[in-house]
Amino acid sequence: MKTIGLKFTMVFVGVGLFHKMLYFILAPTVNTGVMVPSYAIQGAYGLLVLSLLFITVKRYPNALAFVFMGLSVLKILLFFLLFLPILKADGVITSIEKIDVLIPYLTALILETFFGVKKLNKL
Repeated sequence: MKTIGLKFTMVFVGVGLFHKMLYFILAPTVNTGVMVPSYAIQGAYGLLVLSLLFITVKRYPNALAFVFMGLSVLKILLFFLLFLPILKADGVITSIEKIDVLIPYLTALILETFFGVKKLNKL
């Protein structure tokens, strides 16, 4: 799990830095106040999901798909419970705010799936 966690973190942080660099180059005046917390929460939860999947596969291999789906739903719910009030604080959710939430979510989901499948194929 250590190498998968390290690879997950490196790729996730790399995508985040690339995202921030694009804003810095293309639109330096854009307010990206939600981006860093979004990446932090999605990254931490992504590592948690991978850890729980690897624990689950050892104990309950037949329930793995249900665990992954349940954790994904929980991730969406928690994320929107935390970030929706922040995003709606000014009454308008801008395209930049949507992108700042969607890119970390999709990146974490893709990496969770990729590394999870890669690890499970080795079992």
